[in-house]
Amino acid sequence: MPRKKQNRGKAFSKRIHNPPEQFYYADPGTGLVITSENLALTPFVKKGSAFRTTEDWELVTELINSRCAKWGLSESLGSPKNSKRLQDVIFPIIFLFRLSSEERSKAYSLWRESQMAELEAAIKGLDAAIEAIWNDDIRLPDPYYYLKSWHDTYTITYKYMKKERKGPNKLVYDLVLPLIGALRSESLSWYKIGQALDDVFITVAPDESIDPKHYIDYYRKIYNG
Repeated sequence: MPRKKQNRGKAFSKRIHNPPEQFYYADPGTGLVITSENLALTPFVKKGSAFRTTEDWELVTELINSRCAKWGLSESLGSPKNSKRLQDVIFPIIFLFRLSSEERSKAYSLWRESQMAELEAAIKGLDAAIEAIWNDDIRLPDPYYYLKSWHDTYTITYKYMKKERKGPNKLVYDLVLPLIGALRSESLSWYKIGQALDDVFITVAPDESIDPKHYIDYYRKIYNG
């Protein structure tokens, strides 16, 4: 019989008063920290207490400033004044690749099990709530459509969570989605987005061979792009 999934954050975190959707896991032995604000968001993973060091800022700033023209970014996203959006979506990728391949795999397994357990509970709860406000005796359209939208979001997220990924870069799939979304908002071609991802991977993980096409295909499957 399969072991029942559990929220590893609730099981092992000292922060017992987290909001219901928030996930927090910290391993005092290794310094590994995994956080996620809600069930539909990708996790933030880091090791140790350092947060956006001077070296981090220099790395990201140089990457963005030196590649804007190549990527075809407009002033709205590529200028130093307005590049914070890109910085915010690249930093989590930097932190992830500071972990060893074993630590990355562990982080993904902990987060995946926790999210699936919470998503199952959330979907079950929404089913009951929807049934209570939309049945033969009562019809409440506004709360119904609000709950239905979250039910659909969680169901889609759970569907993709169920597909177990292989290799040490399993978390990269989710962390790279916001970066692709930011680049896509600039109406860049998929070829240009592939170039941008390649530049980011070479910068943050120069010793690893990572094919951007896998992550672009993942994004397009989710967003029907």
